[in-house]
Amino acid sequence: MLPAASTILFGALPATYLCLLPAALIVKSIQALAGGDILPGLLGLLYGFTALYGAMSLWLVPFTVRNPIVITGLVAGMLVISPITYAAIFKPHLYDREDWLYTLATILPFVVALTWLAYFAINKPRLRSSIATDDSDVGD
Repeated sequence: MLPAASTILFGALPATYLCLLPAALIVKSIQALAGGDILPGLLGLLYGFTALYGAMSLWLVPFTVRNPIVITGLVAGMLVISPITYAAIFKPHLYDREDWLYTLATILPFVVALTWLAYFAINKPRLRSSIATDDSDVGD
């Protein structure tokens, strides 16, 4: 219960807040594609949908088992948000003091996704031996 609530409160909600900009970028990218700007339009679509995929993965991760689709979404979301997170942590003068909500919204989803990925790596299922212990198939 607590990991799910923490993931939603500190990861999924801030990531959804951050996805307002990529959602607007998707609309602008579609307009750019319609106007003939192929490369900027495709890059904008790729960035926007990757950001949405990462945010949706943060919504799904506490309610699913170790799912490769969700894990891929966490990694994709971390890759999309990592330049902004880097700037928020190591270049704090880029943001005003009034931007503290935006700064938290960039750092918290990254940390939550990293925590889930570490949890999945530590608690990965142990491989069972595929060697049969039954000797019934051994010839006489």
